Amino acid sequence: LVATVGDIADKEFNNTVTPPTEPKFQPEKYVVSKEKYDITGDKLVDDDKELADKYADTNTNPYADQTNNNEAENINTKTVNRGDKIYYQVWLDTTKFSANNKENVQSVGISDDYDETKLDLDSTKIKAYDSVTGDDVTNKFDIKVENGVMTATLKAGFTKSLGDTEN
Repeated sequence: LVATVGDIADKEFNNTVTPPTEPKFQPEKYVVSKEKYDITGDKLVDDDKELADKYADTNTNPYADQTNNNEAENINTKTVNRGDKIYYQVWLDTTKFSANNKENVQSVGISDDYDETKLDLDSTKIKAYDSVTGDDVTNKFDIKVENGVMTATLKAGFTKSLGDTEN
């Protein structure tokens, strides 16, 4: 049998592989006046509803976020004076992990870049909280601060490696 490439369609192996749809995560960050404010709720989430794309809009104009619909504890766009104590919340979004793909999560983390010339950050005060229970889960994360970047990564043992049937 002699065949020219393209003459015979491979009928034995005609599998189609469709990769899973990549989830679209929605991390959030807020500057608030009270410790642990609304960490288990959603009061802060609608504070930016007037923005079509809150990331693009506020990157273009940091003051595009109107304050008339913000919670009183949300001090974004308000003046902060030297010595004021603020609470900066960075929310890691894991809500898009489904029951079908949780076993495939290899690493979970979040980072945020801040201007270290304008902020004295006490890294020992960084906390992680469970958004459902409000429990302090800081001990489950490796948290580091380097060159104006805060990174929190879930420690080994809390995720499973791909193909690890033992866990």
